[in-house]
Amino acid sequence: MDDPIDSTRWQVKRTVAARERRMTPRDRRGPTSLVSSGTPVLLPILAAIAIIGGMRALNPRPGSAIAVDAATPGPVHTAESARPSAAEPHAALARRNVDVDVGAASRSKMYTSTDEAFLNPERGFHDNIDLVDETDLGWVRENGFTIARSYIRLDAYRDRDIAAAELARIARGFDAARAAGIKIIPRFAYNHDLGEDDTTMAWVARHLEQLAPLLERHADVIYVVQAGFVGAWGEWHGSTNDLDSPENKARVLALLLASVPVTRGVQLRYPADLMTRFPTPPSAAGELADPAQRRVGHHNDCFLSSDTDVGTYWPPSEKNVMQRYLDALTPWVAVGGETCQVSPDEARFECASTLAELERFHWDYLNPHFYEPAVAGWQAEGCYAEIDRRLGYRYRLTSASSPAAADAGSNVGITLTLANDGFGGIDNDRPVRLVLRRAGTGNETGREEVIDATLAVVARHGVDEDAGGEQASSGPFVASDVGLRAWAPWPGAAATVRLTFTLPAGIEAGEHAMELALPDPAPSLADRPAYALRLANADIWRPDTGRHALGLALTVREQARATATTGATATAGATATAGATPTATVGAASTATAGAEATATLVAGSTSTATPRPGSSPTATPSRAAPVGTGVPDESRLLHLPWLAR
Repeated sequence: MDDPIDSTRWQVKRTVAARERRMTPRDRRGPTSLVSSGTPVLLPILAAIAIIGGMRALNPRPGSAIAVDAATPGPVHTAESARPSAAEPHAALARRNVDVDVGAASRSKMYTSTDEAFLNPERGFHDNIDLVDETDLGWVRENGFTIARSYIRLDAYRDRDIAAAELARIARGFDAARAAGIKIIPRFAYNHDLGEDDTTMAWVARHLEQLAPLLERHADVIYVVQAGFVGAWGEWHGSTNDLDSPENKARVLALLLASVPVTRGVQLRYPADLMTRFPTPPSAAGELADPAQRRVGHHNDCFLSSDTDVGTYWPPSEKNVMQRYLDALTPWVAVGGETCQVSPDEARFECASTLAELERFHWDYLNPHFYEPAVAGWQAEGCYAEIDRRLGYRYRLTSASSPAAADAGSNVGITLTLANDGFGGIDNDRPVRLVLRRAGTGNETGREEVIDATLAVVARHGVDEDAGGEQASSGPFVASDVGLRAWAPWPGAAATVRLTFTLPAGIEAGEHAMELALPDPAPSLADRPAYALRLANADIWRPDTGRHALGLALTVREQARATATTGATATAGATATAGATPTATVGAASTATAGAEATATLVAGSTSTATPRPGSSPTATPSRAAPVGTGVPDESRLLHLPWLAR
């Protein structure tokens, strides 16, 4: 593919690259600023109160929210509003953090959003570093960044193995990133200018063979890998060894997907290369003909710089086709890049165009250092702060509800509703974790129980923008052992999910405060607050632990103990009499009404029934089965699950 870019751009990039190499940490500048609820249905059964129930995962039209009562089949209230303005974001949805009295059986809370600019992993503006030579990267986070891009130059190894000492220096750089609390966007390249040599296909294959173990060991601090290796700057054009032929590009991408850890994605520079490798775009539900497609994103390194983004969309006659392809692909993959400049009269850097395309193509990260006049224009026109806040995901909790009390050893359900005000979503999955904190008394420090939650049942809802309304639900989605990416809301929408967890049998009785954590999945980072995802809510973030205080308390009762005599009739809590038919009674009768508080002593062979609330039906806890209807193999499902939206 010919690239119609004149020499002016390369001169500009060379000049800026030289300037960035000369910059000291002090020279680098960061960003200028860094109502609904569902009532759980309680189903008392012998030995435990299992919190189970149908719920609907809501994805309303952007700027709207839908509340669902678990006892009512369908929405009971809809609040429509336009997208909040930059001056008053979320004003229509902001609510004071307040307890909602829904009766003795459950507790609920509404949450206040915040417009604060704060650091979050794997999103936002990025800095630029030399991973090989820099050994102290603490300044990156201090300057307001959680990600940094690094060119890793292989010029000296065009015709030989990468030296062991060089591999050790790269590893040292990843170690420095880990110590600094940041993640890296690496790009390997054999040159830094148009017309300079790259290498042969055989040496690319050998170098990736050498790099694969290193990338595997340091996957925890890799955000996404830009494809690199081919041509000038590793941007997949201008190769001096025919690496940019369609056949060789396909070989390089296959080698990258085999060498980069399966938990991480890669990014290609040109939409035409994406379309060549994956001709069929994802469906509206994110279903793919080839699961590898979910690992391959896009970096646009001439964003808004001309009508074709300086050859990004080439040939120009295919621009609309390429952009429609990106419309379908970019919600599911990592997207980022930078601006550049060729001719000032061709640029489209005004705020209206910038915000529209960042939102349309779901941008996750952006270089704020290049091209400087573009960034200065955003600052002068007043949209820089909004870009800072909205790059990638920006999840906020709107409501939560949980039971007021449960027995040790029983299953418990908690319902959460989240909204997403960002341009994109998370690209690398992470667990959803609940922490129960038992306050200490006297000189005691208290205890904590950390429990991984399981996704219970989600009903898909989407938005049909062409039809101007919402699509019908495509049916229930049942999954287990999956993280936030399986249900996190679509940009501009909201989602409600029921999470279930089992209280440990030996948990201490009494009142426990509930906290929500969204930690990094890597064991090396899981306990570090710098790598925990923070929700855009006021007054609930705990920076010392990287958790969110939900403001909900769960009273844990001691686990019920079973006593029985063979052949006896028993009433809960009573001693059985021999010779009668085994039965169990909750209270005075053998029928329990869902939502009531009840305890029982287990009796061997006993039975009990539960009557649901009017308008609801008894629901069983879903089995630990794979997702239904995703069309994605298990490995890809666990690592790259889409948002269940749109």
